[in-house]
Amino acid sequence: MKSLEQVNSVATTAPAVSPLITQPITQSSINQSTTPPLSRRCFVSSASAVTATAVGIALSSRGFLASSAMAEVVLGQPNDTNAQSSTTTAKTLQPDVAAVTFLDSLTKEQRAIAQISYDDLARVQWNFVPMTDRKGFPLKDMDSVQQELAMKLLKSVVSESGFRRSELIMQYEGVLREQEGPKSAARRDPAKYHFTIYGEPNKKSMWAVSIEGHHLSLNFVFDQGKVVDSTPQFFGANPATFQSDMMNRYEKGFQLLRDEEQLAWDLLSSFSEERLAKVIITNKAPSEIDSPGSPQATPTTLQGIAVAEMNESQRTTLLRLLTAYGESVPVAVLEERMKLIKQAGLEKVHFAWWGASKPGIGHYYKIQGPTFLVEFINVQADAIGNKANHIHCVWRDLQGDFNLPATS
Repeated sequence: MKSLEQVNSVATTAPAVSPLITQPITQSSINQSTTPPLSRRCFVSSASAVTATAVGIALSSRGFLASSAMAEVVLGQPNDTNAQSSTTTAKTLQPDVAAVTFLDSLTKEQRAIAQISYDDLARVQWNFVPMTDRKGFPLKDMDSVQQELAMKLLKSVVSESGFRRSELIMQYEGVLREQEGPKSAARRDPAKYHFTIYGEPNKKSMWAVSIEGHHLSLNFVFDQGKVVDSTPQFFGANPATFQSDMMNRYEKGFQLLRDEEQLAWDLLSSFSEERLAKVIITNKAPSEIDSPGSPQATPTTLQGIAVAEMNESQRTTLLRLLTAYGESVPVAVLEERMKLIKQAGLEKVHFAWWGASKPGIGHYYKIQGPTFLVEFINVQADAIGNKANHIHCVWRDLQGDFNLPATS
């Protein structure tokens, strides 16, 4: 197998039993399932027990909670010293423990598929399109005990809301299979999500984990028991919005990635015509996000409008939008992302738009600063032909995805 030493010279191009969710899926039910009231705990998971203070300062419209420390970093507001706090519960394993427990449940042959060297080039190969096969050991080849342990591993590396979101993305394969018919039975499988561990999971050395399948790519690197990289972080949704009730489970109007789209519309609509001329780069949206499947995002010239030029309300909306992306990872990871953004200069972060300025027509936006890149695109039709109803969105680390050196 190829080594990561070859990563800068070898192109990695993307080819152009799942969790038991049985209750009806509505916009309100996902809010309730992922969002504790302020008087309840805000559970997080990370390599160490991280305190998450349940205060409603950095709430997105979906209602997920951010810690008071993050609120201070992101919004510049003081901590609420009277807020209730909690740490990770005993029910959520530490990532290294969850990884070892999962690996120990596998046969020798299965483990050879699920665990590879940290230095293998496969670690930095990622994708989000349907594929016949991909790296790692898939849920569909696991027994029920192994599936449960795999999902515990997923739960250990993301936030509660990130876990719920990942479950639903897996379940959306059943929606697509229903919409596309019997011909898609093999292609659209909620159990075609692959788990890969790189290196030896422990608190003393560097190791990594990826969970990947259609519309989902999560990648975490650990060193000395701490998350040192958490990107690329990719989520997708097809359909973006359910146009009718479906399968006695999904409510018409349900949007899995609602905030990532709606908050951007809110921000766009807040600009004057003069400012819009700067924000909207062109009325034609691209066909896809930049550098899909590449181990590093391609640095681009900053475009659009800078935070320094936004008013307070616009700045808050932008930060809420960033929080919508970040709340799928543990609070400590999100806090570190926001800390780096602030250190590099929040005022340097830019928001830019391509495509239509009204829903239902293809559109794309980019939020970029010195340390990160967020992209959102909705240009494809859904499986039954509704235009611009298929979302891809990603958070990338311009200091180096996969804990690699930054691309110059």
